[in-house]
Parts: sequence; structure tokens; C-alpha cells
Amino acid sequence: MARKPSKQRFTVVHPDCAAIDVGGREHFVAVDPRHENPVQSFTSFTDDLLKMANWLESLGIKVVAMESTGVYWIPIYEILSERGFDVYLVNARATRQITGRKSDVLDCQWIWQLMTHGLLRGAFRPDDLTCCVRSLVRQRASKVKDQAQTLNRMQKAMSQMNIQLANVISDISGVTGMKILRAICAGERDPVQLAELTDRRIKAGKEAVARSLHGNWRREHLHALTQELAAYDFLEQQIADCDDAIKAALEQLPLAGEIGTDLSRFPSSQHFCSWLGLAPPTRISGGHRLAGGGPKIVNRAAQALKQAASNARNDKGFIGASHRARLTRMDTSCAIKATAHQLARLVYNLLTKKQAYVEQGLEEFEARSQDRQVRALLRKARKLGYQLVAA
Repeated sequence: MARKPSKQRFTVVHPDCAAIDVGGREHFVAVDPRHENPVQSFTSFTDDLLKMANWLESLGIKVVAMESTGVYWIPIYEILSERGFDVYLVNARATRQITGRKSDVLDCQWIWQLMTHGLLRGAFRPDDLTCCVRSLVRQRASKVKDQAQTLNRMQKAMSQMNIQLANVISDISGVTGMKILRAICAGERDPVQLAELTDRRIKAGKEAVARSLHGNWRREHLHALTQELAAYDFLEQQIADCDDAIKAALEQLPLAGEIGTDLSRFPSSQHFCSWLGLAPPTRISGGHRLAGGGPKIVNRAAQALKQAASNARNDKGFIGASHRARLTRMDTSCAIKATAHQLARLVYNLLTKKQAYVEQGLEEFEARSQDRQVRALLRKARKLGYQLVAA
């Protein structure tokens, strides 16, 4: 006789919670249906966001969950955090609605149901000072990228005039390149006079530089070159302003970094490495690992760790030896990711357990490697029915 299925109910983890469906113009907020008008909408204006916070406070709400939609969530997050709410910023992949049932009201109610039963996890967000430094660094990186594009457009304008300066000097943004470009924009057209601006460190002679500066000097290309040079100088000043702002922000931080100093949100180093995107995927079904990797994660802290790992090839310590050993048995990209994973665990222990890194040296690595080889030989000998005897 078939056994009747047991009626299992989800446990209520957050009884006093709210959920917000974030939008560009309007935000929909859902609370427990026992309250009057459990779903309300608020515009994205600041006064309405303050009304939202007041309404949630009047209902005794303690936990608020919302999707990380674009940048629209940032003002809500900051206002609610300042009011003392425990704000969960959740990934949109974890709150996907049933196909065919999609609306703002249903979305906020669905997020509320998930949050009530503790089925959502909040994303990691550092403290305010760290967030300030991160924003400034990303702004600077954006300006550097824009400046590189202006260099490409300057190079395009010179190529259209058949100015082959890039073929005789390695970097047109260097001292010689900038002097020549500024002289061209100022009206100088004589290749010999322009070649006199060559720095003594340039390997190509002045004669070769002069030959590269024979061009057609068409008006439209000169106009483009002049505008791009002005844009380059403007971005150079903006980058310097970003450097000053970053320096001022760093003076208020005990330890600078992309992640800050508080990693209490992560229960273990495994959770921290998973957030970085450095942990191996755990796509398993039917006891077998599924093909393909996990979701693509773009994390600046992970990128920095990977860069450090790629430079570990020439390191003379324990980490360098570990990285070189990985390179002998796996692809370069996999070895870099594995070494970055090792560095991430060290960072986690440093910030959470205050465990300083102690260099173990090449001798320790060789001893561990030999011990692993011995254990592997013992397992293989037992499997074949032999007994391994030390010489």
C-alpha cells in the first residue's frame, strides 16, 4: 500500500520582513498579508523613499530583501541601512518567477515569500568607506579606458594622413610622441623640425622620425587629431583628480582593498572563494559532475588575485613552488585559478582569524610533495596486492 505523502511546511525564518521589486521609476513593496494594504508602490524620488522607510518602520519590519537591479537599488539600500534595517541584496537568479506569471506586484510578493522562509541569501557589500574607495577606483579605470580610446583615434587620424610615427617610436603617448603631436596641432608641418623634438632615448634616429612624418596633412584629419588631443589632456586631468580623491579616501581606511576588512558575512573560506568565483563548480546530478562551468562571475578582487597568481611563477617561496607544480599537470588558466584560490584562503584567514602568512619555504614544499608521492605509491601497491618496503 502506497504511503501517504507527509505534509511538510516551510519554517518561517523572518516573520517581520518586506520585499521590494526595484525599478527605475517605481518600486513595489510587499509585506505580510496580515497588514492592511500589504503591497504598496513608491516612486524613485527621495521623499517617497523616506515615506517607504517610515511605512516599514511603522509595521515593525526588521528585514528587507530586494533585487540588485542596475544601480537603482543603491539609494534604497543606503536609506534603509541608515534607518537600521537588515537589508538583503539578493541575486536576480535566486528570485526567478514562474514562467508566464510576471508582474511587479507578483515579483515583490514572490520575493517576500522566499525571504519569509529564509530561502534567499544577501550579497556581500563592504563598509561605506571601502565602497567609496571602490567607486573612485572604478571611476578612474573608466577614465583610463576612455583615454586609451582617444589614443586609438589619434593613431587613426595620423594613419589617414599617412603619418607613420607609431612605426618608429613604441608609444605615441610618451614624451617624444606627445611633443610631436602638440607641435603638429600647433601648426608645425616641417618633418625635420618635428624630428628635432625626438628624445635622446629613442632608438630610431632623427632621420627615420623625419621620414615617418611626411604626410598629406588633410584638414579634416588634423581637426580630428586636435580634438582627440584636447580630449586626452582633459581626461589626464580627470585621472589626476581621481588620484587625489582616492588618496584622500585611503587616509580614512586602516586597510585598503576591494573587499574591506570585515568578512564576517562569509561563514568559511569556501563561501568566500565561491563569492570570488574561484571555487570549482558543484554542478552534480545523479552522482555525476555535469559538463560546463558555473555562472560567469566578474569580480575585481578575484582578478587581482589571479594577477598575483600569474606572477607567482617566478616566486622562490612555497606559493611559487606550488604554482609551478600546478603548471606541470594542468592548463595555465586552471593553474592560475587554483593558485588564486590558495591566495584567497590566505586572505580570508588573515582578515577573519588574524593569522599572519608564514613563509614555509621550498624545503617544506618538497617534503609535502614527497609525502604525497609516497602515499600514492602505497595506495597503488595495496590495490595491486603488493607491499611497499622502504629501501
